Amino acid sequence: MGSRGAKYKELDREENRNYFTAGHVLDAEILKGKEDRFHTLPEVSHRSEVKYIKLNPDGTFREMRIYENHKLRLEIAYHKEPLGKRENILHAHDINGKPYVKHPRARRLTEEEYNKYRPYFVGLDLERINGDVMDFLERRDRNEWYVLYKGKCYFFEANYFPETKTTSIEIQTWKAHTDDHIYVIDDLDVEGKAIDYSYIELPHFPTYQEAIKDFLKRKLFDNNTKTFFEVQEAREWLG
Repeated sequence: MGSRGAKYKELDREENRNYFTAGHVLDAEILKGKEDRFHTLPEVSHRSEVKYIKLNPDGTFREMRIYENHKLRLEIAYHKEPLGKRENILHAHDINGKPYVKHPRARRLTEEEYNKYRPYFVGLDLERINGDVMDFLERRDRNEWYVLYKGKCYFFEANYFPETKTTSIEIQTWKAHTDDHIYVIDDLDVEGKAIDYSYIELPHFPTYQEAIKDFLKRKLFDNNTKTFFEVQEAREWLG
């Protein structure tokens, strides 16, 4: 295991290690500090490729750090963050092997990261934690929703086509207003056409869930460079 502030070559000797392995979650080592002052996970690792986990006193997941070539690459944690409006939130910090004084800004996990690492999140109510997005999107009784992102209102609607028995997601975007007309497209040019308005219809799929999964993979934000999950920090649910 590693030690905070140490160089990985120094960790070959047990006396240089400030942590001990208290157990495992799958292939990840559960670390505990030999002294109370070693309460965070180390910044370098003894083994080249490894995952370290810190648990809360009640045995539930608090933090995991993932190392490559002894260097810290990614930190995933579940605790209070401004990103979660000071509530506990599952989030990530991108370290990318670089030394740091302050934590990089927290972000939400991507769908791929969540699915890959969820087996390590022991003791967490994942249905409740992840429900704010996936449950909202995947429930058929919520087939339309509004999102505000960088001054634009995004309207998404899942439409079922009985003649083909397929579902497609339609997306409309327009300039958002800060007043009560945020949902209204009322910026028109001299010909009466909407300004800064767009409409697209995504491919049709046999099931609602397949249509949602396709939608989540598509880069629809920031000039088609980012997915729905990649803009989670900046977007706001409207309804």
